[in-house]
Amino acid sequence: MHTNLYKHVAGRKPALLLRCKHLKNEKMKTIEIIKCERCGEVLNPKKAKWLELSNTDGNYYVQIPKDHISQGCFSFGTTCATNVINETIKNISQ
Repeated sequence: MHTNLYKHVAGRKPALLLRCKHLKNEKMKTIEIIKCERCGEVLNPKKAKWLELSNTDGNYYVQIPKDHISQGCFSFGTTCATNVINETIKNISQ
């Protein structure tokens, strides 16, 4: 559904975006270095957490709500992903 959007968002390399759940059937490209979106730490690709950014409300989600427009998937370390999800929960509950 959003395949083209994921490949061309914010000047990011398509290889970084092919990790998104919506693109399971596409071939994965080799990723040499990925960094956390929040702190910039270099991540192990096998341990990176991928969160989807909602263009609708500016929050990150593990699975974006149906009525939101996706800006794509972004990589985070475990601690930063937890913090970002907690921020999303806080923003939604306000």
